[in-house]
Amino acid sequence: MEFVASRDINPDEEIFIDYGIDWEKAWNAHMTNFYEKEYGKVQFSSKSLVDINGDKMNKDYHQWTDNYFNVCMTRKIPDHDTDEWIEILPNDQGSFGVNYEHVGYDLMRDGISWCPCIILNINDEIHMDVAIFAVSTENTSQRFIRRVRYVHNQYVEFRPMPARSDQHWTGAFR
Repeated sequence: MEFVASRDINPDEEIFIDYGIDWEKAWNAHMTNFYEKEYGKVQFSSKSLVDINGDKMNKDYHQWTDNYFNVCMTRKIPDHDTDEWIEILPNDQGSFGVNYEHVGYDLMRDGISWCPCIILNINDEIHMDVAIFAVSTENTSQRFIRRVRYVHNQYVEFRPMPARSDQHWTGAFR
């Protein structure tokens, strides 16, 4: 299958493809009839993640689990005078429960505008206080946490840990 753009595509612009009504019907049936069952260590559904993202101000979901973690859309979060940049050093206890070996640094991807983050507090109905994982562009072994005290919840999402959701199950709907 080959796609040709009919106009220039800007950086960070999303491209959508309509898979057709048959795929949409199959997906809706999957989501309606889905039940979580254990396949090895995997026991987390895409439907659960949709539900969690729909209720992201619920503090019960704010701790990372073996199944999901938080990400922040860093390109949409402006720098503020109140931001704190905290260097996380090897053999240090770290800050906000983050040390040098925290899995959040392993979940970072180059060139991706979504970075792992930890929700620290809820400020009001739509704003969060977050700690965003960051590394130096000159030296990737230099690790930081950027604390941003006032982030709109539309820039925070829950994502599955790698290979943990139902999309990785044998025979899963894809």
